[in-house]
Amino acid sequence: MTTPQSDAELVVAGTLLHMEEEGIWPETLPHELELVVKHAPLGFTDYRNGRLVMMLRELRSKGEPTHPIAIKKAMLDTPEGMEPLFGQLEAGYPPWIELVRSGRSIIEKADQEAKLLNENRRHSEFVRTGSELAVVASERPDQLKVCIRFAGETYQKLLDESKNGQLDHIPTAGLDDALTYVEPEGCHLLLPKYVSRGDFTSIIGQPGVGKSRLAFNLAICQIIGRPWCGLQTSGKPLKWLYLGPENSMGRIATDLTRMVSGLSPEQKELVRANLRYQNASSYEGGIVNLEDPKVVDRIRRTLDTDAPDAILMDPMDSFSLADLSKPEGMAETLDMIERLVHAYRHDCFAILFHHARVGRVNIAASSGNFDAMGYALGGKTIISRSRTVLNVMPDCDDDSRRIVLACAKANNCEKFADRGLVLDPETFFYEKNETWDRDEWIARVSGKNKKTSEGFEVIIELVRSGVTESHQLIESVMSALEVKRTAATDKISAAVKKGYLSSPRRGVYSFGHKRFYNNDL
Repeated sequence: MTTPQSDAELVVAGTLLHMEEEGIWPETLPHELELVVKHAPLGFTDYRNGRLVMMLRELRSKGEPTHPIAIKKAMLDTPEGMEPLFGQLEAGYPPWIELVRSGRSIIEKADQEAKLLNENRRHSEFVRTGSELAVVASERPDQLKVCIRFAGETYQKLLDESKNGQLDHIPTAGLDDALTYVEPEGCHLLLPKYVSRGDFTSIIGQPGVGKSRLAFNLAICQIIGRPWCGLQTSGKPLKWLYLGPENSMGRIATDLTRMVSGLSPEQKELVRANLRYQNASSYEGGIVNLEDPKVVDRIRRTLDTDAPDAILMDPMDSFSLADLSKPEGMAETLDMIERLVHAYRHDCFAILFHHARVGRVNIAASSGNFDAMGYALGGKTIISRSRTVLNVMPDCDDDSRRIVLACAKANNCEKFADRGLVLDPETFFYEKNETWDRDEWIARVSGKNKKTSEGFEVIIELVRSGVTESHQLIESVMSALEVKRTAATDKISAAVKKGYLSSPRRGVYSFGHKRFYNNDL
């Protein structure tokens, strides 16, 4: 039996196990318990606890034994990943009492949170009563009927109540609440409100564009309190967990080594204490597909063990339950991720990295208000479920270090302006490219920028006149063609590609092997 996540799981599952242990399962289940058995898999936070309830009921209805050995055999015949239960059953101590013990800390925590959040006081009393009744039932079998009835009532109420603990109505607020509301500190990772606690944030990009490095950059920047891609990070250092098998341990080790190379000893210690990532060096260690219940349970235990405040899941394809290019496949996968993350902590930061549609047309449409939210595969579903969506695109065709970051969606604040980024080869952090121009980038991607598709004659004449040093040539091209540094650099690179120029040594240009004619334009 896994650790119960609510008093419904504690009381219901514990009662049933206790009944099996004592051999006092009634021939006719009370109405309340029938209700639980009928709907258990939907109501339990951990579906395996609900599956156990159903298995007990199925065995009883067939007239088969329901002792631990029979349960084990039945469970092993199904792909439910129930092994943790068997260890407890065979260890010789009553699972019911163990449930009470393991669930008490969760119940106490829920009680404290209810008080701190000033939620419905009946909910706080409700949780405490469930814990007390569970103890009574474990110590006094004669009170079992009381516990069964309470189990049914508990389950029904938990089905009816809202997420915030209101039992009989939807909570509402008025103008005075809005005028006096003060948002707690630490609700957003990027200022003003781009990555928010308890919400999905999605970062969309084509394979190989640099999403994984951006993920580790984000974690380290938040931990040490430095800007990320020109956006200010916020809050005290959080605990980060990177889940994703796509990158080898060698790749991650190389990237992290460079990223921390310029940090102070104190900053390195902060990163060491607050950043963990998936070790995918073995085949089994690299599997995170949520179709497998054993994998789901493994991820649950990892979250409980590492206790992250922020989770990076990269890429979504590795976790998928179905085809993510289809809306239904994306919805099913997001539902499972949401249940998984919120069962661990409802206020956890969850940042999802997903692949984008490829090709110039999609890259050109990835910025702005019209088409940017269609950049993701299966876009409509993941966009609607995310509060913030960031698109990552290549900046140019021949330099993978240069990328573009655009804010496709920001529900909690104004979108930031698109920006060009450059990967520093020494530090492996993306820095804002202050000379980047959005109009030139769009024209470059769409192939409509005449200033970067013409003007070779100007460059050839500059080199012929003795302007051969790289920085001088760039400045001269910027002035002659009236373009920014990025466009000038692109034009010079294009001249080298076409063979009009060569670079016999770094930073110096000369004539290439191909002679330039005006009709080459």
